[in-house]
Amino acid sequence: MLLAFARADERESAMKGVRQLAFTPKTLTTRAALQAELERIRQQGFALDDEEHEEGIHCIGAPVFDHTGAIVATISVSWPGFRYEREEEEAQVDQVLAAAAKISAHLGYQGDRERGCPSDIMDAVSF
Repeated sequence: MLLAFARADERESAMKGVRQLAFTPKTLTTRAALQAELERIRQQGFALDDEEHEEGIHCIGAPVFDHTGAIVATISVSWPGFRYEREEEEAQVDQVLAAAAKISAHLGYQGDRERGCPSDIMDAVSF
């Protein structure tokens, strides 16, 4: 998530000399695959981990932006595969995006506050 929303020069600098090791059969192990995934994450505004780091674990992550529009953190949820229901994924993504949007708003972020998250979901999340 941090790489996906970092400036291009920061992303390239961070990736220099990094070896991509396979943790599971689903791990992205080529620079081209990682670049494509980072672009997909930027386009959709969130990340999914479908057992790429640990077999049997699924994750959803969303970016948190500060008042300058820079990514400063991420928020994510993880759960075991036996509790994962693909048909529930969209609602779970919406909840994670809503939480990230609210935190970003608390940090003064004024940009695209919804980042793909419907406003009614943002209003339903409270801290």
